[in-house]
Amino acid sequence: MRVIQRMKTSLMIFLLAFPLLGIAENTSVPKFQDYPVSTSYIGNPAKVVLSSDKEKSFRTRLTEASKQKANFAGEYVVTGWGCGTSCIHGAAVSLKTGRVVFWPGSICCWEGDGERLDFRINSRLIVAAGRINEGDEYGAHFYEFTGSEFKHIKTIPIDKDLQLAERMKANNSLEKNASSITMDEARALIMNKFSSDKDYANNPSMLELARCTFEGPLNEIFNGGTEIENTIFERRMITVLDRYKNGPDMKDPSVVNNLKECISNSSVLGVIDKSELVKAINKAADTQATSATLTDIDDLKLDIASMEGRKVRVQGVGNYLMDIFMLKKSATDMSPMLVDISKLQRDQRRKILQQCADIVNGCRLTVYGTVGKVSFQNGIIAENVQW
Repeated sequence: MRVIQRMKTSLMIFLLAFPLLGIAENTSVPKFQDYPVSTSYIGNPAKVVLSSDKEKSFRTRLTEASKQKANFAGEYVVTGWGCGTSCIHGAAVSLKTGRVVFWPGSICCWEGDGERLDFRINSRLIVAAGRINEGDEYGAHFYEFTGSEFKHIKTIPIDKDLQLAERMKANNSLEKNASSITMDEARALIMNKFSSDKDYANNPSMLELARCTFEGPLNEIFNGGTEIENTIFERRMITVLDRYKNGPDMKDPSVVNNLKECISNSSVLGVIDKSELVKAINKAADTQATSATLTDIDDLKLDIASMEGRKVRVQGVGNYLMDIFMLKKSATDMSPMLVDISKLQRDQRRKILQQCADIVNGCRLTVYGTVGKVSFQNGIIAENVQW
């Protein structure tokens, strides 16, 4: 089983379902990362160019926008204003050139949760929810910004009746207090969504993997509490899921251990299914750890003072001596680097004790981890090791 892909799929399904309930999960959806912008403008804002009558009629709005920080496509500020009941219109203003590009039309009639307009500082993709220019198509409208226009990519229709039914179902589940949601209620809403998906409904292993994948995001959203306001829940959910869109960080031992513990404690799966899922999780963790770029240990020693918090993958000879683990370029290297192995999985720590205790030869291995303080010195906080 491609466990990482399954976890990404689980997160993507709910990421789509959450703000735009009713979108079919297996529809091809444009992604922000597919329209990247690598740099952000940090210079002084240019004077807004007001050439057309339309631009001049919104002089105040556009001038005010040019005083803000860029929030779209690297150098632009997206700004909007009302144009009637449940209707907004607006433009993108370049802080670099002062150029104004108006949206493809007004956006109205959105009856779902979330914002009517979604965009990113590092992407040229913009998504409008509802109707464009009060047209017939109700749904999610995807546009690529070219610098001179918003080029339509596609529209994914949304069944308003289905959307309303989903929202009513969600609201009815919050019987105790319509303005708040408990962690158990949130978990039930998420699992109801997966249970209605044919790929998950008939596959207990996938359903349990989805449940366990969401435990991490849910813990972040509720932050140690058991109940939060709906508005806070929605805001945190969007933020957390955006960070988890590529799946959980399988290079983080705590994430891996929590997933395995969740699967192992499942009351739904049998022993064989649990064992297969745990093996797949371990394999996924090893695969992600080995995919990081290999850093030369000499370069790391030279630059380590400025690399705190950076992820690194380093190969060398390890020595375990009196509860201290050290990594050297070779057995004769006299300037070893300290490595904290306390966060490694138990079987990896055990293997280090067994194979790296030879003070003369040590053991050849690759360490993946984060640069940080180890016994008050610059070192590596190990998250994974491979032999």
